[in-house]
Amino acid sequence: MITWKIINVDVAPALNGLENVIVTVRWVCQAARDGKSGAHLGATALGLPKDSFVLYEDLTEEAVLNFCWSDGLDRQAVEAKATADLERALESNVVSPELPW
Repeated sequence: MITWKIINVDVAPALNGLENVIVTVRWVCQAARDGKSGAHLGATALGLPKDSFVLYEDLTEEAVLNFCWSDGLDRQAVEAKATADLERALESNVVSPELPW
């Protein structure tokens, strides 16, 4: 299963007459199966807001991800990288035990 998560965002308090404009989005794409996972981390710098500006307090994670994808983030390429990492993890016999502390 592929999941996307926004880790954090950078916001310009004022930009082109708008308030609290997201300018950078940091995200993680994770592929998981059978208790193992692979992930790809990245950041997307967004261009200037389009005509359909959404107030910061009204944003959803899905909307921000859609901004990233429409602003040039190659969703399929990132998901392929996370899936390749997952396949390597599934093929290995390495385990991740609980930390002793």
